[in-house]
Order: sequence, then structure tokens, then C-alpha cells
Amino acid sequence: ERAARAEAEAARDELHRRAEFDKQLIGIVSHDLRNPMNAIGIATSLLLKRGQLDEQGVRVVKRIMSSSDHAVRLIQDFLDFTQARVMGRIPMTPKPANIRELARQVFDEVLLTQPSRKGTIVHDGEADGMWDPDRLAQVIGNLLSNAFQHSPPSSTVCLTTRGDQDGVTIDVHNEGPPISPDDLARLFEPFERGTDGGASGRSIGLGLYISRQIIDAHRGTIEVRSVEGEGTRFRVWLPRSAGADSDALVSSSQSPVSN
Repeated sequence: ERAARAEAEAARDELHRRAEFDKQLIGIVSHDLRNPMNAIGIATSLLLKRGQLDEQGVRVVKRIMSSSDHAVRLIQDFLDFTQARVMGRIPMTPKPANIRELARQVFDEVLLTQPSRKGTIVHDGEADGMWDPDRLAQVIGNLLSNAFQHSPPSSTVCLTTRGDQDGVTIDVHNEGPPISPDDLARLFEPFERGTDGGASGRSIGLGLYISRQIIDAHRGTIEVRSVEGEGTRFRVWLPRSAGADSDALVSSSQSPVSN
């Protein structure tokens, strides 16, 4: 019995050492990668502002800028994934926020990347609460980007926020084909991108997983309904206040919300 206990303790220590190593390694790599990518972003912005490039040069610089932004977002996704899986949580910083203003800001930013697409935004009810606005912007941006990516170019993506006494609801609806039952069952798992062939570019299959961790940390819920003829609707519900303990551990092994 003593030998078995010692062996179990040694195994736990080894797991702890591995977790610490993974956390430090990815943290260092993420930091070292973000610095040069940020430098590229600054340099390309300066080139565009000088106005000395011909039309082809502008296109090339914009392509470099877009690729740099893409890489920075991927690095952030990996860092968030590491925090959720290794540290057991994604850090939250709740502060007073207005969901109407936050949703409008993210909506406008995403539409800038979708100049040929149509979108609508509606809000009703009380909009103020205590949340982490940067993290909620991350969630809304991810849901909107997915909605545009997986819906017909001629369709409209709708963002709706509603507030009541208990909290707020965020709906993102698109008119794309329904998500298959198999994909729906694992939609919020890491590195899942679906099998409809539409996931490309930015996505590495971490956005919805990270979004769920953020909503869990706010003590909210996220669920999806995807039906032929109705399109796909992601619905987020958040309590009016994330609370002081929103930095508490969140589970990284929960099963996705069923339809």
C-alpha cells in the first residue's frame, strides 16, 4: 500500500511538472511570436499612411497586414486554449459594460471585413451589466465571423441583444445550411471545424471552444439550434453580473449544450 501511494504521488508530481512546462513553453512561444507579428502590423500601417505605393503595392501591403492580423489571432487562440486546458481557466476582468455598445462596436468591426455582406443589429431592454467586455467582444466577434463564413453571400446575418431583469441574451442567426448532427454534437470541442468544407482561413477549430469557456466563466450559457429551413442560431445568456468570482476555475471537459 505504501509503495502504491508513493507511485501515485510520483505520477501526480510528474503530471504537475508537465503541465507547468507546457504552460511556460506556450506562454514564451506566444509572447515571442506576437512581438514580431505586431512589428509587421505597425510597419505595414506606416507604409500605407505614407501614400507612396502604387495600386499593386497597396494590395501587397494589405495582404501582408491581413496575414499578420490572422497570425496574431491564431496565437491568441492557442494562448487561450492553453490557459483553459492547462491552467483550468481563462482569466476574466469584470467591469461595468454596456452590451448594446459592445455589440455595435464588434458588429461594425466584423462588417468592415465583410464589405459585400449584409447584416442587421437590434437591441431591446436594459443593456448595462458587470462583465469582461474584451472577452465578450471576442465571443460576439467569433459568432459573427462564423455566421458570415457559413451562410450564402446573398443572405443576411442578424445580431440581436435583449436585456431583462435577470440578464442579457445575445443571438446570432444566419441562413446557412443546417449543421449535421455529428458536427453539432462536438461543436464546442477543441480543434473541431465541421465537415461542410466552409471552415478555412482563420479557423483552427478553437473559437467556439474558447467562447464556451468565456461564457462559462461568466456563469452563463451558450447553445445552438440548427434546422433546415430555419438556419443556425447561437444563443448566449449572461447573468447581469459576472461576479467577483468569475476568475474561478471553469471545466474544460463539459459536453456541448444539446439542441
